[in-house]
Amino acid sequence: MKIGVGNFPLIILYVLTTLICGYLGARNFKIQLTDTKCTHKPKYASSVSCSLSEPAPSTGTSYYLQMKRQVKDFRMDVMMFVERSKKFFLLFKAADIDVCKEFHSNVTIMYLQLIKNITLDAGSWPHCPVPENYFYKFENMTPNAEYLPSYLPQVGFKFVIDLKDKKEVFMDLSIFGKIVYNKKRRIAS
Repeated sequence: MKIGVGNFPLIILYVLTTLICGYLGARNFKIQLTDTKCTHKPKYASSVSCSLSEPAPSTGTSYYLQMKRQVKDFRMDVMMFVERSKKFFLLFKAADIDVCKEFHSNVTIMYLQLIKNITLDAGSWPHCPVPENYFYKFENMTPNAEYLPSYLPQVGFKFVIDLKDKKEVFMDLSIFGKIVYNKKRRIAS
């Protein structure tokens, strides 16, 4: 996992918020998805589609993918950005993850466990190695706020997943969204 020095204040804020507020307690916010984009290399995949689930505002995304080639060394990069002052800043990056090894065993990184659980709930999990001419369908992939601390600032975010065959990126998924509070929270005095 690579963490940049420029992200240090955000990481400290995240850790402090987690320590002070903890992971327990009712989430007074929801994760709202605003857009999704996917690009792919035609030599690897066809019939690629990505969309937000209905109705708007969305809480889920759907992806469809027909593999054209076998992927023996299935890897991915995962990056999470937060939006501040109309710019995105890198909060988290896990690079060159061996999907077959990590996702078919116990996952220790919170964000990767979130991805694993969402994809298992939403569709067909990748076989290893990824077979040629296999159709993957992930419908209404919905992030679960229970994996997040009980307090988070109201921010926009971008979640990027690059799917790779060894070092070559064959598909890029970008999910845009924001943390939205359900109602004002009363603080007892």
